[in-house]
Amino acid sequence: MEIKAQVRSVSKLAEYFFLVPDYQREYVWKAHDQVEQFLVDIEPDLDDDVKDFSSYFLGAIIIINNRDKWDVIDGQQRLTTLVLFMCALRNALEGLESDAQSDKVSKTVEALKRWLYDWDVATGESRPRLELQYEESSDYLTSLIDPAGDYDVVATDSVKAMKAAFERMTNHLRDVKAIHGAKGLVNYVSYALTRLELVVIEAEELSSALKIFETINQRGAGLNAMDLVKNLLFSEAEEHEFERIKLIWKEIIQNLSDCGEGDKPLRFLRYFITARYFTSRVMGNGKREYLIREDHLYKWIISKEGKEVTNYEDNPVAFAKELRDMSKRYCLLVQSTSALDEENNGFPHLASIGFMNKYNSRSHLVLLMALHRDAEKDVINYLARQLESYFFITSSLGRNYGRLTEQLFGRLAKELRGKRTMEEVRAFVQAKIRPYLVKLLPEFIANFKTIRFDRYSPGYRKSFVLWRLENTLREMSGGYASMPLHAAMELDFEHIMPQTPRNGIIPSEFEDDTDYDVSLNMLGNFTLLESNINQALNKANDLSSNEWFNTKLREYSSSDVLSAKMMSRQFSVGVNTQTNRTKEELGYSFESWGKESILQRQAILLELALMTWSVDGERLDKVVLNPEEEADVEALD
Repeated sequence: MEIKAQVRSVSKLAEYFFLVPDYQREYVWKAHDQVEQFLVDIEPDLDDDVKDFSSYFLGAIIIINNRDKWDVIDGQQRLTTLVLFMCALRNALEGLESDAQSDKVSKTVEALKRWLYDWDVATGESRPRLELQYEESSDYLTSLIDPAGDYDVVATDSVKAMKAAFERMTNHLRDVKAIHGAKGLVNYVSYALTRLELVVIEAEELSSALKIFETINQRGAGLNAMDLVKNLLFSEAEEHEFERIKLIWKEIIQNLSDCGEGDKPLRFLRYFITARYFTSRVMGNGKREYLIREDHLYKWIISKEGKEVTNYEDNPVAFAKELRDMSKRYCLLVQSTSALDEENNGFPHLASIGFMNKYNSRSHLVLLMALHRDAEKDVINYLARQLESYFFITSSLGRNYGRLTEQLFGRLAKELRGKRTMEEVRAFVQAKIRPYLVKLLPEFIANFKTIRFDRYSPGYRKSFVLWRLENTLREMSGGYASMPLHAAMELDFEHIMPQTPRNGIIPSEFEDDTDYDVSLNMLGNFTLLESNINQALNKANDLSSNEWFNTKLREYSSSDVLSAKMMSRQFSVGVNTQTNRTKEELGYSFESWGKESILQRQAILLELALMTWSVDGERLDKVVLNPEEEADVEALD
């Protein structure tokens, strides 16, 4: 494998004409991030003389010869950024008029133009220093290099990124011009051409270039694992398969972009590998890890185990297709989880997980992506419904289950791999999810009896919890349609016992303000309520008698929130109705309000919660584990 590597100043890049092949990744550097850092890194002290400027190393590029041009295999982001910067420098200098500097300015502009493009006598056309062949580039860079041409630029994501980068550079140079004038800009060009340096690595063929690319980047000097996997597939593919892989990869990137995860491809890759291939590994501390780490992804993929289970060496196109199919599922799952309304792509229980475990939660995707590629929506929804119960139980406990959940789901993913039917997934839920939650149940019940409402922060999760309990009460009571989620989100949180007692006087049953605050903020002291009713009760806060509570009950009776209006002893519907039986069965009526009544209502809400967040339709407190199930749960710890 012949390799030629040498340090080149930017001015020496004029010996090359570069192409970024159409299978390469589009421009993704962000103006406020990588581009900003580029400008900070390269900026010289323009008060110094040019000859005193120190050199600055920009990194390496890997190229292979393509007739009279050079294909860029690695370094296209920094090379594109450099060309954008040269265009910005040229534009900043053009039109400057200074008696002392006009000749030097014009000659510098001409030098920049010759660097950016050259005239090809044979073709009768100008040749840009860098051509981007991927479709998303839409000739934007060429239009900057040679503004005299006629180009049809489409505002793709890549073009938007380049435009933002160019605007940031233009603004930066405007500031340089204001401070240092024409001389400063001329010096900047001299510095950029002569002191900025790259290592140019010339490889004899694509396979050699990709091998160099892989070696450099897996050691932490370049791209992330997602980029490495893409190039790995190209290195294993036959040339006639390049176009297929390129189109497949474009779909993958589009899927991730559609769900707002385009800048976080490693999370998708991490969950994909964990869900479908990874088993576990022993870490340095002796513990076993079941969710693969981002910094271990690529090393695992090219390991003996990774090669054997993924089979990408023998069939890179098939592996690319699997990535594409699962990126589509991942996109749907993320969009549904993040849908803080009823727009959930047909996955309502995923939206529930988004509310219950916060809308940016992703750990549940490990299990949902382990299912067969052709698993139906109802199967995915069924599993999501059980996971909602998992997240409610763990969110109600007083410790952070985030990392424990990721590791548990990573461990269970291999049990789900390839499962497709409802029967298969139900068997998994009954054998794995239900026993695990039954084990947590005693701790959950003990916590819930005195749980604070703010345990379910943020606000949308608080609304969701009360909404789910409200709809369970409605279902039990018969004759009540479910409250729409959007309607619940518009309701206020009502403190039944008021936040600000009149004159600061609290009932004698409370030892002090701290004791009052404990009861005030318990879940049992809250209900959803319409804003107009809530506002009407602002002055019902004289706790010297029970009249404040009677006033509230009268107002609650006009509410559409059943869990508020049912609190009154006077509330009833007909004779021997299901509503009245539910009220009596739950003991859901109160003559006064204080410590004991809040605890009583908290116990009622616990009963509703056990009915709401069941597993496979069965209340967790009614499940009795057999010895084998108990042993399985112990093994999961």
